[in-house]
Amino acid sequence: GVEPAAAAASPSSPSSRGVQRVPTVLLSGLKSGLPMRYLRALLASTVDGVESVVMPRAKGAPLGFAVIYFSSTALAIAGIRALDGRLHAPSGSRLSARWDP
Repeated sequence: GVEPAAAAASPSSPSSRGVQRVPTVLLSGLKSGLPMRYLRALLASTVDGVESVVMPRAKGAPLGFAVIYFSSTALAIAGIRALDGRLHAPSGSRLSARWDP
């Protein structure tokens, strides 16, 4: 017979919902070296449902972008709409928001 644990882990089972990927948006066009508190303030005044924000600082990471984790897919979609094409004040550059694959 089928092991119960294996059956529970199958993708079609509703219990696997907890393992859903977090809705993640990639925001680029930020001024490199932008303080994190400025970015948090920008997001707080523009979009809802931001769980956390990461600005990669690793060597080799492209400059001027942030990864935003949203609490739900609907809020992430609204966030992309609100942020994409928005003018970014300090540099005057346009922001680009898209799904992070």
